[in-house]
Amino acid sequence: MNAEQIRGAAGTATDLELTPVKVPEWAAGDWDGTIYIRELTLAARQEYVDVIRIDTGEVDSETGQKKYGTSDSLEMFAKLIQLTAADGGGALIWEGDDGLAWLMGRSGRVVERLAGQAGDHCGLAMGDDEAAQELGKSETTPESDSSTDSPDTLAPLLTS
Repeated sequence: MNAEQIRGAAGTATDLELTPVKVPEWAAGDWDGTIYIRELTLAARQEYVDVIRIDTGEVDSETGQKKYGTSDSLEMFAKLIQLTAADGGGALIWEGDDGLAWLMGRSGRVVERLAGQAGDHCGLAMGDDEAAQELGKSETTPESDSSTDSPDTLAPLLTS
């Protein structure tokens, strides 16, 4: 197969695994509260990382690299659910600002539980030390010499 044929064939495959999760607190009528946690697309993973990774404004004096910290905003839980909660066909349920606002208005206990399940499913579940290490990975500032960059600083922010 040539590149165009491979892209065409790969474009028809769905590689985002869905895992059913019951949310009995949200069940209503005939619906039993089952939603599906969908794996993050690469774009959604980057969007989530952008929400939780904070530029400290500091530069490491030895390496010349920006320092990053992690957000302590509880919105990160709702954002992860927004990016992963889907129906049985894989379509996201709570998109856009209205979806995020809806999730922010729900029980924190339920939202945090779902975010934990989504994090586990998407390979984002890490202990505090590991998360801080991953999210604190630096990027080279324009003034630094790129010949001194190590592969570790150029690695993807989060890997599964």
